[in-house]
Amino acid sequence: MSPSTPDSALQGKDFEVAIIGGGICGLACALTLAKQGVTVQIYEAASAFGEIGAGIGIGPNAIRILRDIGVLDDVVSKANDPSLNLRAFVFKSGMGNHEYPARAEDYGIGMHRASFLDALVLHVDPTITHFNKRCNKVVSSPSNPSRTMVHFDDGSHIETDVVLGADGIKSVVRTAVVSDQEVNIVAFVTDRSIEFGAANLPPSQPWVESVPQSEMLAEFDEWGSDVAGLLRCIKAPQKWMIYGVFPPLKSYVKGHVALLGDAAHAMLPHLGAGSGQGIEDAYLLGTLLGHSRTKASNLESVLKVYDEIRRPRAQKVWEDTRMAGDIYEGFGRQGFTPDGLRQDLSGLWDFVWNHDIVKDIQTAGEYLRELGTF
Repeated sequence: MSPSTPDSALQGKDFEVAIIGGGICGLACALTLAKQGVTVQIYEAASAFGEIGAGIGIGPNAIRILRDIGVLDDVVSKANDPSLNLRAFVFKSGMGNHEYPARAEDYGIGMHRASFLDALVLHVDPTITHFNKRCNKVVSSPSNPSRTMVHFDDGSHIETDVVLGADGIKSVVRTAVVSDQEVNIVAFVTDRSIEFGAANLPPSQPWVESVPQSEMLAEFDEWGSDVAGLLRCIKAPQKWMIYGVFPPLKSYVKGHVALLGDAAHAMLPHLGAGSGQGIEDAYLLGTLLGHSRTKASNLESVLKVYDEIRRPRAQKVWEDTRMAGDIYEGFGRQGFTPDGLRQDLSGLWDFVWNHDIVKDIQTAGEYLRELGTF
């Protein structure tokens, strides 16, 4: 399959876009922009495209977007199970019925993160990708206030019209957007004597730590011989921080700079919703920037509307992921029973999965017409 090659002549765009970060969200946004003829460049800190982490869950909301930008078939082909399947949830706590059922429309994909990224890379024009470009500062251009300058660790810099920060939870671009807001990277803890948000993560503390196998086994010493036997197969266990951005950002945009994905709203993993929310960000942002009426003179208004549409929804999902974590650990309002789990979890995935991104695009267009931008 041939890559999507940007051609600004398609719509005569008078602006260019730089995406900082070549992960899933950055590539999804680049493909959305390229599909509409917007000139885009991707700057990635690593020497090649690659993802850190293990599995990724892709729900119906993200699948619809992947189909629209033309990459779904390749994504599915790289999954362990190359099909779209129903995703039910099973909670085991003794005897009885523990299933949280899925509906016919609740299809999804589970796959390795790196495989997902590989599928997107197939569609990216290699001439727009720049590796070994670790961003260290984003500032207004000293020669043209309407443009933005991005500095990299290798001493180089670029000037562009729009900067999109898809550089993850440790985002540097975020600093350019929220310089007046204190934002912490906080570790999620299960010790109920510590309130969420109080366990800030010091910059020097490792996010992944190797631990002795004995320490891991001690955590599960009452789980029986079957579980212990499985855990002994893990010869070099690691302890991972589960972290998020807190408090919520007051805005995802400032001037001609916008955030998406974990850079904007890194969330806990308990609903498997983080990647889908980032893909929604990427699609709406790319669609609005690619609109036939978007031009250099109205970029700031277009980005503000992106923020107005995406931030409330992404933050609601962020809150729901935290709630789901409480439920899984037995702290749900209805109690840690099969019926209690069903009641507490009921509707959480509905809000995540059954979202109409097309309606968001229409609403954004209405806002921009009311503002006189379109």
